Amino acid sequence: AGSLNLLAIGDFGSTSKDQKAVAATMQAYAKQQGVPIDALLLIGDNFYSKMEGGVESERWRTGFEEMYPASAFPGPAYVVLGNHDYHDNAGGEQVQ
Repeated sequence: AGSLNLLAIGDFGSTSKDQKAVAATMQAYAKQQGVPIDALLLIGDNFYSKMEGGVESERWRTGFEEMYPASAFPGPAYVVLGNHDYHDNAGGEQVQ
């Protein structure tokens, strides 16, 4: 009672097989623990390279919404931006 359950991820925005494996493990962990995940902490370098269309892009859907679905992680996502979010992705900080 009174606890807050958070999962933190960073350097994840590649949509690679490694990202998919970590996302699947996070979902399995949350289910196995039997506790709700209150929020995700995105701790930088969340997306590499430009994401045309922002949250309307296919990449947002496949690289975030499908990998970290609201059914497994219903809470908000709190975002800290890293250098790749600013420098490699002009305007990316506005999307995030």
